[in-house]
Amino acid sequence: ESFSERELWALDSFIVNPKLHYCGDKDLLIKITKWWFGNISIKEGWPLLKNMVAAGNQPPMSLEDWKKIHDTIPALSKYSTEDIMG
Repeated sequence: ESFSERELWALDSFIVNPKLHYCGDKDLLIKITKWWFGNISIKEGWPLLKNMVAAGNQPPMSLEDWKKIHDTIPALSKYSTEDIMG
């Protein structure tokens, strides 16, 4: 089964969700992000920036949609739905 575009953006948010401990060191995440943006071309960065703006302008997902993601991914079972919501 596949995820919707909205669900993929929600999954992407897990990287910066401190409750999930994906990247336990916020300073390291900032360092990686700065390096990454410093090492991509404008041709690569412009579409990425547009995608980030579009992602930030999406309406919030419903609790039911978050529960669907939660129930679909076994590795998330140790977290509550509220935790994965950020």
